[in-house]
Amino acid sequence: GDHVVRVPVPGQVELGGGWLLTSERIKMSEANQQRLKGCDDPWQVWMDADALEMPLRVRTRRAGDRFKPYGMNGRSTSLKEYYINIKLSRRARQGWPVVCSDVETAWIPGYRVAHPYRLRVETEEVIHLHLCRQV
Repeated sequence: GDHVVRVPVPGQVELGGGWLLTSERIKMSEANQQRLKGCDDPWQVWMDADALEMPLRVRTRRAGDRFKPYGMNGRSTSLKEYYINIKLSRRARQGWPVVCSDVETAWIPGYRVAHPYRLRVETEEVIHLHLCRQV
């Protein structure tokens, strides 16, 4: 039952259910401009390319998955606890997409990037992901 999708960078991949994930690799200067426009959009993320293990993969939660939410100083929580804290319904949790860098949770679309992949002063290259519903 574990459905794993590789994310082409740059490129697009359909996740099923009408969801389309678009990715691009850009320079930090471009990322900063984009982020100012899209900063309120929880369906977009900008991550440090050098910190990520490629290829990125999208899958649903597995038992024992952990997450280091941005803003928690690199502290780790179980994904199960995180989903409960953000009040994601049990029904939604089962199919919710998780973007992974190797075995690490990198981004929970709609919510938060993981601390290790945040943009830093020394970031040069950025991976930008955008998840959207196709009409």
